[in-house]
Amino acid sequence: MTHTIAKDRNLKVLVIDHTSFARKVITKSLANLGVQNIIEVGDAAAAVRRLRNEAFDLVVSDSQLPTMTGFELLQYIRDNERIKDTPFLMLTGTLKEIDEIISTQSTVSDFLSKPFSTEALENKVVRLMTKESMLRGDLNPRK
Repeated sequence: MTHTIAKDRNLKVLVIDHTSFARKVITKSLANLGVQNIIEVGDAAAAVRRLRNEAFDLVVSDSQLPTMTGFELLQYIRDNERIKDTPFLMLTGTLKEIDEIISTQSTVSDFLSKPFSTEALENKVVRLMTKESMLRGDLNPRK
């Protein structure tokens, strides 16, 4: 069963991964959820350039990126007043990174271990976007 999170909203999502295959898998999952405005970049420097000028409803990022780590990118976002509340889904490949997220009580909104299923990714995105919508008052949780 496919969820639709973007039915009444024009969600804009930034996807960051150094492999084009991973970006395509993530983009396809987001499109399955009804997201039409998806920006893909291959490294954190390109992500920072986009984040300086654009607002996103969600950032989905690999933890291991060229130019800076996903954790450093997350810190950049959280330190920037304009975008600090942007939901951030971290994709991790190692247990060490998961331990780092948990032990530091990271400001990451949620994380997903690689390899992941498209269903798991879609469920995480739906949960994050539903929570964000409820916080903004965009969504009635009883509907």
